[in-house]
Amino acid sequence: MPVLTAAIIAMLIQQSLMTMSTSAIPALWKFIGPEFGLGDAKIAIYSLAVYSVGFFASSAAGSAILRFGPLRSSQICLISAAWAMLAASFGQLWLFLPAAFLLGFGLGPSTPASSQILARFATPQQAPLVFSIKQTGVPVGGFLAGFVLVPLADAAGWQIALLLAGIAAWSAAIWMQRFRTRFDDQRSPTRRLSFADVGISFRAATSSPALRKLAFAGFAFSGLQVTFMYYFIVYAVSDIGLDRVVAGQVYGVASLVAIAGRIGWGWLAGRVFSSRALLIVMSVAMFATAAAIGMATPAWGVYGLGAAALAFGATGVSWNGVHLAEVSRHAPQGQVAVVMGGVISCCVLGLLVLQALYGAVFVALGLSGLGFAVIAAPSLLCAILFLLPDRPDA
Repeated sequence: MPVLTAAIIAMLIQQSLMTMSTSAIPALWKFIGPEFGLGDAKIAIYSLAVYSVGFFASSAAGSAILRFGPLRSSQICLISAAWAMLAASFGQLWLFLPAAFLLGFGLGPSTPASSQILARFATPQQAPLVFSIKQTGVPVGGFLAGFVLVPLADAAGWQIALLLAGIAAWSAAIWMQRFRTRFDDQRSPTRRLSFADVGISFRAATSSPALRKLAFAGFAFSGLQVTFMYYFIVYAVSDIGLDRVVAGQVYGVASLVAIAGRIGWGWLAGRVFSSRALLIVMSVAMFATAAAIGMATPAWGVYGLGAAALAFGATGVSWNGVHLAEVSRHAPQGQVAVVMGGVISCCVLGLLVLQALYGAVFVALGLSGLGFAVIAAPSLLCAILFLLPDRPDA
């Protein structure tokens, strides 16, 4: 198997199962919450724990990836996700907190690790499409959460659904061992790990005007995307009146559209349009589609809300590959993992701030629809920033 093909397949599986694991509890919340007497807004507490840990884990990921290797780091991420799912599957509320910590620990290094591998084997012209294919793992994971875990929970119980999610992540980590020698041959076993790595990653990610804009875009886009991933099913059931399984199916189909969207945007980048031009288009489109979801009423029904969700899937869940390829293009040679760690930290900060704000404020106040438009506003600002030329630092 060609090395680039092997890299894409392995990292696509890693991304898919990490996303499925991260999305599992929010996707199943309409089964889990009532069992413990918890309202929809309580998801914000869970996500706060996941992304607080993920923020620091991604910030410190650069040196850890250089020391252990990006493939071993990917395996560690999957094993952390597997333990998280297995812990939550016991059905004890107190175990959800350590599960969230384990997910955050695994979530942080997952994208920097996979990016280090792909940036090594893909040419600059191939990079946008290669990164986009790998990043289809996010909507694939969303599809698995909505189209597999939700019906499974309805049929066999949410604990069984989480248990099988954990087994899948653990199995993938074992399967990936076959690639260890090839992908980790440049690791530095003597590399020291330090809390200073957090500052190093942030400085690397903000070392140029172009990277600073991309870091902010990661903050805005990720926060909006994960708000959709965490709350769409809850919103569709509570505010629009859809059945739990039907809402999961709509979410799953939107994720399928995002798979095609990511590959399509990745193919266009560098071939037809510049990556920057596409990021401008997507910035405006994801704001408009998120606002449309927020404007939905019960009269829209499954088809009206579904159309808005599919449009968001094609934009607000499809930007990642083009964005990450642009980050890797601007990163100094050999420093992709370090720069990516800092940029992903900004992404995780967006996940932490924006979707937690949505849950703690708008859902709690019964203003879920308005919240989608407010949380999307930073994405619209990104379009303005990308239209402006990058001024060199003084």
